[in-house]
Amino acid sequence: MSSVVRSSYSSRQTRTAGGVTRSEEKCIREARTATEGTRREDTKLTVRMDGLKVSEEKLTKNEKVPGLRTRSLKDANDNDIEKKVAGKNDVSKKLNSRVESKGAEAAVDLKAEAAKRRQRTTMNIEQRMVEQKQRKAAEQKKRAQGRQAFKAQLESNAPARGTSNKSSFKRAADSNIEKLLRWTQNLTYGYPGVEVTDFSASWADGLAFCAVLNSLCPGEFPLDKMSEDDRKVNLDLAFEFASKKGVPPLIESADILRTKHPEPRSMVTYLHTIYKVLVADKAEKEKAAKNGEDGNSGEKNGD
Repeated sequence: MSSVVRSSYSSRQTRTAGGVTRSEEKCIREARTATEGTRREDTKLTVRMDGLKVSEEKLTKNEKVPGLRTRSLKDANDNDIEKKVAGKNDVSKKLNSRVESKGAEAAVDLKAEAAKRRQRTTMNIEQRMVEQKQRKAAEQKKRAQGRQAFKAQLESNAPARGTSNKSSFKRAADSNIEKLLRWTQNLTYGYPGVEVTDFSASWADGLAFCAVLNSLCPGEFPLDKMSEDDRKVNLDLAFEFASKKGVPPLIESADILRTKHPEPRSMVTYLHTIYKVLVADKAEKEKAAKNGEDGNSGEKNGD
């Protein structure tokens, strides 16, 4: 029985050319496939291990040089900061150059404006001086016209020439000029250093003018400011006081200071103006005021 089974079993098995059964061959192929797979996996593991080794080496390097990464970042930041500082310095330099250029332009503008102001000031001063000269010339012309008109009036009342000394003396005594001379002599009588004999040298030192004005305005004329030696002080004092009292300034101190013998007609003209303003006009005003008061009182009495 056993022999029969073995014979049948052996007869079923097929053999290869090498004397290996199919099952054995299959097992060999499977074993080879498994071996190749194992090799592939080993290769993959080897590659992974190599990568891990490289990573470990990098980590080891970083560990061996502490702060390497930190220093590299710090260097990068320092470079950035230096670049920013350099850029800011360039900007500040540009701004400074602009400011300097603008400052130079502003200085030039200020100099030009100052020059224009000086020019305008000079022009204004010159214009004012011209206007003052024109006003002064107009005033002098007006005074000269007034003196000429009054001189013509006095000359019309003067005695005729070519007559005898006795007749001319009588006519002169009755003339307005002689009356004016006597009037001034009466006003200046008794004043020390004052002696009026004519209309020329007697008035050169200004004391006679001061005496006339003090007699007409007692207590008002500043006698304490008079000078015995300074002609200009006396003349200025008299003419200023007369002007304040309303007497037109027909003559000036300079007109008399030029010589010790002033022009008689100018003296006559000015003295007659003093008489008219401070005596004649004043008397007329007082008379008019008195007549007005009398009229008012008469109306009251009538009522």
